[in-house]
Amino acid sequence: MLHTIILHVKFVRISTGVSIGVSTAILIVFAGLLYSMGQPLICKCEYVKLWHGPTVLTSENSQHISDWYTFSHIIHGFVFYWLGWLLFGKQRGIIAQSLGVGGMFLLALLAETSWELFENTDFIINRYRSVTISYDYFGDSVLNSVSDVLFMAVGFFAAG
Repeated sequence: MLHTIILHVKFVRISTGVSIGVSTAILIVFAGLLYSMGQPLICKCEYVKLWHGPTVLTSENSQHISDWYTFSHIIHGFVFYWLGWLLFGKQRGIIAQSLGVGGMFLLALLAETSWELFENTDFIINRYRSVTISYDYFGDSVLNSVSDVLFMAVGFFAAG
């Protein structure tokens, strides 16, 4: 006979103020790590654009506030909210109950910043360069990576 074991754990809800404070600290550490990895703060073109959209095959792609990949980060936010709701939502969480939106958001933020850090390692940068036509890609600017995380947050809260 197959038995399903579901672990239900009660978490302390994280207040909005604590969530904002921890989120801000995570973003500051994240930006510092990217910079220490050698990523430029802004585009090497030395200006900042709200949108870079003519094509993804330029050296300015992934260097400005938003680009064609921005939409995928908004979708990440939707997916993270759904997973948080499914796994940690009050009264319905499969793994835990009552983590709260603040806790779910912090987990989403950690997931997105972890991906952005991994995406800017030499391993992934060289992989992107070997399988795409963009040989002048050397990773995202710090501004673009932080913006990607903030766009994930927009998607997360829009989903809620």
